[in-house]
Amino acid sequence: MRLQRVFALTKKEMKKTVREAAVLFMIFLFPIVFVFAFGASFGGVGGGQPVYQIGVVNMDQANPPQSSQLFITALSNTEILNIQAYADNQTAQNDLSQGKIQAVMIIPATFSQSLASYQAAPNAPSKWVNATISLYLDKGSVVATQAIPPIIQQVLAAFTNEISKRLQAQLICKRLH
Repeated sequence: MRLQRVFALTKKEMKKTVREAAVLFMIFLFPIVFVFAFGASFGGVGGGQPVYQIGVVNMDQANPPQSSQLFITALSNTEILNIQAYADNQTAQNDLSQGKIQAVMIIPATFSQSLASYQAAPNAPSKWVNATISLYLDKGSVVATQAIPPIIQQVLAAFTNEISKRLQAQLICKRLH
């Protein structure tokens, strides 16, 4: 008997819901509006992959700074990063604070020296010159702060891996001659 009462109450409420246009809007159209509004606000409109603007300050002291230029070229070859070269850190930091770019990467003066020391003694870490690439991010862009560091790390890892392969190939050629 109680199940009949539940069905009767459910039927009554369904009729009441169908008769009121405002309730139907809230049930069906409002969630759809929310999906599109949040999708547009978080970059879901337009398909495509985002492109991040990265400022690069190359302070490499090598003459010519071939290693750092090769690294910048490797960064440029990614479709997700748009690299802009800066002559000094201050100009790059100003553009970062104004929102013109999402990150500033500073290649240190010892970058090429660090790679050369690794190439000269790949099995002797005590002879390596350490170089640290500084990365400053736009804290206003949550997506950029989460996406840019791993992208740069992947490019740097692939770059150093490529250098290691070249070094191994050179060592094999030397042994054969």
